[in-house]
Amino acid sequence: DGYRVYEEKTDCVILVKLNHRYTFIIPRVSIFPISNFEYEETCQTFFAIFWVKKNGKWGSINAMTGKQILDCVYDEIKWDWHSDSVRGRLESYLSEERQGYPATACVKCDNKWGVIHVKGEHSIACNYDWIKYREDRYGCYIIKQSNKYGYIKSWHLSISCKYDELR
Repeated sequence: DGYRVYEEKTDCVILVKLNHRYTFIIPRVSIFPISNFEYEETCQTFFAIFWVKKNGKWGSINAMTGKQILDCVYDEIKWDWHSDSVRGRLESYLSEERQGYPATACVKCDNKWGVIHVKGEHSIACNYDWIKYREDRYGCYIIKQSNKYGYIKSWHLSISCKYDELR
């Protein structure tokens, strides 16, 4: 089916696909996969840290250790700020040359949106009807709750959801 090698200095992680499922091989540790092709989808964030989808839910894993960082509890994940509906598929990344996808992502849990860092270091609780990263010099998230808009900057609520429109 396919594979992709992620290298950094002397280490590498091989993402392997078989029958539309994914796992990882760490050659310096073992020639055998770290799991039994349990992931439905995956996306690299930086070197060995990956967003992974298992049993229909998203989380993150350190592929070098095989350890789950964030449990797979999120219904949907958006890490491409240019699309409201992107849900990464490996096939599109196999042909891309660039690595280093965002370390943060908008996540959906129980029909509400929030933001999580791939390592779980920061988060914005899943309390919002809609959330979008605003790619400008301020780097804030525009949020919507009960048809009103606000924004979050630096992981803190900066303007509560009380406006009809934000641009």
